[in-house]
Amino acid sequence: MSGEDYQHLVALYAVEPWGPARDNMHVAMQLTQVANMNRGKASASVEPSRFILTRKPKTKDDSKRITALRGAIKQTRMQENGG
Repeated sequence: MSGEDYQHLVALYAVEPWGPARDNMHVAMQLTQVANMNRGKASASVEPSRFILTRKPKTKDDSKRITALRGAIKQTRMQENGG
């Protein structure tokens, strides 16, 4: 893929995203509509950004927990296999 093709795809994705990002936007818009239809008259309207799924950045504690879980899984498998 040439650099020009890549730039074209990046620009296209910015205008019309596909995949999970698009799915998240669609669900957020639907949830916003439902929330705004059911809110009270005195309540502020809800924005789609409230429903966008995002991941929290990984921390050092997450890495330690993942390593500990992998070790526990490995140990359990070894015990099950008689090793």
